[in-house]
Amino acid sequence: MKLHELIAHCITIDDAVSLSLKPADSTISEYLKQNKSIGSKERKFVMELTFFGIRNQILINHLSQCINYNLHTQTKFFVVAILLQSVYDDSGSDLSFDKLYYAIDKSSENNIIQSFQKYFSKDALTTELLNNWKLAIINRVRELNDKIANMCSDSLCLRYSFTKPFYDLLNTRYSYEEITQMFIALSKPADISIRVNTVNTNIDKLFDSLSTNYADGIIAKSKLIPNSLNVSGRANLLQSKEFQNGRFDFQDEGSQIISLILDPQEGETILDACAGAGGKTVHIANLMNNKGTIVATDTGQKRLNEILPRAKKAGIKIIETELIRLGSRTQTKYNQKKYDRILIDAPCSGSGTIRRAPFLKYNFSNDKLNELTRRQAGILQHYSKYLKPGGILVYATCSVFPQENSDIAQAFLAANENFEPCPLQGTLDKHNIAVSCNTNSSDLTIVPHTYNTDGFYVAKFRKKL
Repeated sequence: MKLHELIAHCITIDDAVSLSLKPADSTISEYLKQNKSIGSKERKFVMELTFFGIRNQILINHLSQCINYNLHTQTKFFVVAILLQSVYDDSGSDLSFDKLYYAIDKSSENNIIQSFQKYFSKDALTTELLNNWKLAIINRVRELNDKIANMCSDSLCLRYSFTKPFYDLLNTRYSYEEITQMFIALSKPADISIRVNTVNTNIDKLFDSLSTNYADGIIAKSKLIPNSLNVSGRANLLQSKEFQNGRFDFQDEGSQIISLILDPQEGETILDACAGAGGKTVHIANLMNNKGTIVATDTGQKRLNEILPRAKKAGIKIIETELIRLGSRTQTKYNQKKYDRILIDAPCSGSGTIRRAPFLKYNFSNDKLNELTRRQAGILQHYSKYLKPGGILVYATCSVFPQENSDIAQAFLAANENFEPCPLQGTLDKHNIAVSCNTNSSDLTIVPHTYNTDGFYVAKFRKKL
């Protein structure tokens, strides 16, 4: 498939994403499934270029306006995206567009600029013109970097394609330097983290097996938490016999920390409210050695339907699920019990997961945030009443906004005298979690630029006896 055809697919996907109410990653996946003529190498190129465009949308639009040339707007966008990526990545990594396209068309001589001249001749995209554009991009990025060094927040937002309201919310609690590091970290694609299923294997066996069979990905044991592996590169682990046999599941290290902080014990009764597709639910069952009871609830039937098949593949038998209908007064099963521990992984902005879902940073608004914080406070208050005296309640989000995190936790404690903060340090030490925490702190913010994870917040409370 030629370069102009690949870019045409990117433009079609871009239009579909703009019109769809679904998340961008779902729309992209559906398009690629429907267009089976796109081969695996072409698919990789299209996905990387599309996500690079989404990740750097504000910057690319700005750079496109700086280039005064009569070219179709979306074509110019993706041309600039390819040139911009070559400025970012002179290392020749396997995910550079030069390398990706050379795998498709060997006649490109490992230089995609030559392919523009070959396949966009009607647009007169000569090598000289494109190299001049690349030089202009280098100079503009350098100018932005100089302004960033002088603490210009507008240039910082433009350089890393974040909105000013996003910056302003972080600026209430973080320094300019911290926000800069966070933007840089959130602008990079995430590596893969996998959680070892300790019910049917152990980390050493899985490490040896994956290291032997998947040399195209670099497998390493996590330095942050136990029973987790990090994968650099793009090994196709979905097709591995280890995954098919339930030996592991995909889960970010930061997400795994939340279940570890809950610290569930064998034989306990646990409520996983807002369970989603059950990644943490199955992890909790692992930590309980498949002994006890976990009730997983959610308001989305589609997400909830994923939990039991996921658990079955992992050999987990202690999970039961229940759909929650908002506003319904119908009696439910989950509220007939009292729980030893409750996890509330609350619906949030997802601002900590932008490495994986870059489109989220453009869907943000203060109105949405206000609605989310209202819901978060209500959910936390609602589920807390089902906790046994002496029980543990954990509130978590995948957000980096303090308004969704520490503000909610502090307001809950202020309104509920029968709850007290539960210090985290003992649990962190028990599970060998290598994150820093003040000795008496009962909450923790996990930031991407410090731990190379998604961004998470977790607070731990105990119900007084």
